[in-house]
Amino acid sequence: MSKSQVIVFSVLHQGLTKTEVATKYGVTWRWVHTLVTRYQQDGLAGLEPKSRRPHTNPQQTSEVTKARIITLRTQLTS
Repeated sequence: MSKSQVIVFSVLHQGLTKTEVATKYGVTWRWVHTLVTRYQQDGLAGLEPKSRRPHTNPQQTSEVTKARIITLRTQLTS
């Protein structure tokens, strides 16, 4: 059983407060609240680590520019 699961079950099944659980396991009250909310919405799957990768990159090179670079490289190497 992972630490996240233990934290959530301590709140929901043992009847401990979020503050008590946070102190007991050395985490913040906010993190306990977040874990409990995720569990209530998604079950055990909600306790799995989430990706921190951004969904988009506003400074990414456009496809048109990439195609132009490839074309120029091909012309210059031939």
